[in-house]
Amino acid sequence: QVVGGRLYVWTGGTVYFSSLNNPLRFRSFLEFVDGNPDIQGAGTINFRGEVIQNVLPISGAYSGAESAYIWTDKGLYRDDGADSFQLTRPRKIAPYGTKSPKSCAVYNNEAVWVDTESQVRTLSAIYDPISDMRIKNVLLAASDAELAAMQGAIWNDRYYLSVGTSIYVWDFRYRGWSKFTAPVSFASLNSGFIARQKLFITTSAGRVIEYDKPGIQDFSSDIAIAFRTSEYTNGYFYPVHAGRVGLAATTGSGSLTVKRITRDCSATPTSAVLSLSSTSARENGGQIVWRYDQDSNGNPAGHREDWAFSIDVTGDVGPGFKVLSMVVEVHTGNAGGADVA
Repeated sequence: QVVGGRLYVWTGGTVYFSSLNNPLRFRSFLEFVDGNPDIQGAGTINFRGEVIQNVLPISGAYSGAESAYIWTDKGLYRDDGADSFQLTRPRKIAPYGTKSPKSCAVYNNEAVWVDTESQVRTLSAIYDPISDMRIKNVLLAASDAELAAMQGAIWNDRYYLSVGTSIYVWDFRYRGWSKFTAPVSFASLNSGFIARQKLFITTSAGRVIEYDKPGIQDFSSDIAIAFRTSEYTNGYFYPVHAGRVGLAATTGSGSLTVKRITRDCSATPTSAVLSLSSTSARENGGQIVWRYDQDSNGNPAGHREDWAFSIDVTGDVGPGFKVLSMVVEVHTGNAGGADVA
C-alpha cells in the first residue's frame, strides 16, 4: 500500500515501510546517520501477538506527514508522522480489529470495517456500530470463510459490502442500509471492488460488473429493493407504538411490503402492502403517489407497544423508482418498570 511517498508491506505482525520516495528500499530496523535516525529512511513496526490485516492511507495531520490506518486482528491503529522514527510508533485508536481485511475502507478519513464482533463499525470521533439492529443478524450468521471473503469499497458517498451473493450498501448522507441481490448468473460477488470514477465488481468467475447509474433496467425485469430505517425509541424506558406508515414515491408497477421490526424478538413483524399504482392510490398528476400502508383487509397496519422499532421496506420496482418521503405515526405509552417496595 502506498502511503504518502512510502510503500507499506506487511506479513504476520510486522509492517515494513520503505524509504521516502524509494519504494524498493526496506530495512528490518531504522537507519541512523551520525547517531540520529534518518528521517527519510526505511523502518519497521512490530505488533506483538497481533496479525496485520490491512493498511490504508489517510490525510496527514500536517503537510509532509504520512498517515495510515493499520488494522490487526485485535485493534485499529493510526500511524502518522513526518519522519521514520515517528512512523515506528503507531497509536491504538480502537479495540476492535477485523477478520475481514478486504472489508476495510476509508471515507473522508473515517474508517469503515467489519470488526471482530462481526459488525460493521465506523470510527471518526466515536466507535459507531452502524450494522447494529440493521444487518447485524446477517453478519453474525456468516461463517469464518464468509467473513474472510467479505469486501468493502467506498464510492459516491456510500460503503459497499459484499456478503455472499448480496451487496449491502451504507449511505453516509442518509445513514441507512440498502441491499442488492446478485442475479443467478453472478453467483459469487466476493472477489473484489474497484472504486475510482465508476464502481466495478469483479467476481470469482472472472466477470466484471459495472454499477449502473439510476434509471437503468437490467435483465428485462423489475429490480428487487430492500432497506431498513434506524431504530426508533423514546429512551427505551417509555414504550412506543408505530401506527400507519406513509410513503411518497414515484408511481410504477408492483407494490412495496412494509414491516415493523420490533425489539421484542419473539414478536412476529407486522406487515402491510403499499401499492405504487396511480390507479389504486392518490396521485397528483405528476407521477407521484402518496398513501398509507394497509393490511390485507384494507385496515391501517400497526403493532403493539414495544421498547424500540424500525421500519423494513422491500419490493420489486422498475427503473428510475424513488422513495421521496416516509412518515410514521408514532405514539408513546406510560413509563415501564416497576416501583421498588
